[in-house]
Amino acid sequence: MNRSRSLKWLIPALFLLNACSKDDNPAPRPPEVKPTHGVYVLSEGSFGGNNTVLSYYDFAMQKTQPFEADLYRAVNGEGLGDTGNDLLIYGNKMYVVMNVSSYVAVLDAATAKRIDSVSFTGAGGKKREPRYAVGAAGKVFVSASDGTVTVIDTATLTAEKQIRVGNSPEGMAVSGNSLYVANSGWKEALTGKPYDSTVSVIDLSTLSETKRIVTGINPRNIQATASGMLYVSTSGNYQDVHGKLYVIDGKTQTLDRTLDRESPLIAISGRTAYLYNTNDFSGKATLAVMDTETGDILREQFITDGTKVQSPYGVCIDDSNGDVYITDARDYTASGEVFCFDKEGKKKFSFSVRPGVSPNHVAFLR
Repeated sequence: MNRSRSLKWLIPALFLLNACSKDDNPAPRPPEVKPTHGVYVLSEGSFGGNNTVLSYYDFAMQKTQPFEADLYRAVNGEGLGDTGNDLLIYGNKMYVVMNVSSYVAVLDAATAKRIDSVSFTGAGGKKREPRYAVGAAGKVFVSASDGTVTVIDTATLTAEKQIRVGNSPEGMAVSGNSLYVANSGWKEALTGKPYDSTVSVIDLSTLSETKRIVTGINPRNIQATASGMLYVSTSGNYQDVHGKLYVIDGKTQTLDRTLDRESPLIAISGRTAYLYNTNDFSGKATLAVMDTETGDILREQFITDGTKVQSPYGVCIDDSNGDVYITDARDYTASGEVFCFDKEGKKKFSFSVRPGVSPNHVAFLR
């Protein structure tokens, strides 16, 4: 099944058929691998399965035993919960965005020990469904499906403000003194309402929305370049309107240009963008490499050694060396895999995230 992450949310009933893993709260055990210098992997699990897994791969131990399959459970003696959607290391803390369980777990980034959590449950027990997180100006900003961005104070670990934005906000990016939020409207579209087609601009000094920039329908992912340009990936309506890339000039906060290229997954490092198209129902997936300053496609296929990735689910870049990490969800029910490629598209190593299902994000521990 080669589907984008967005389509996965349109068919939750499929994932309710997956076997749920019971959280029986075992006593914490000493992890086999202690975090030093490596990469955390978040596997979201099956929708409704209560089986999110946080794993860890240690670079220094690659030739021996580098992998801790379920580090969070080993350290904390419990599971994370249902549908981990995003993972962020900011300062000395790690933030795990739990969508269906509707909270953000705050961990010590060096140990994965749970420090606290921030609830995203509203009045009457209604779940606000947090989606993505970014850090800036000493705060962590979390988008939620109720049309808000929550501001978390990283010192007190409390939600100090909710900023109203567009419908079903998704990915976010920081450029200059502004936070840009992609308003998809995907949840409203499930009830027959139109998709949103805007990007909210939030002033980081006043913590308020200052404007909305119109793009194509259903913007989901947004990434910033070093020069202050914002690349916005839209997904269309999955029928007769296809996704495109919209480029916003962060200096003028206006739409600069539109690129006729569909890329639900996009990652940017320096001036290089990696554009993954997984919305092709022919079953093909492409990862193109683009120069963000010129707009030129440097090559249509990033992977140059013939390595096959069955169902690419996330793309993350290690800015320290340019390595590209691609998470593979496979069939979204079996354990996934993580691939690491060098800048030339040649595989350096890979590892299974068993028992993790649908790995979607990695975060680097320095």
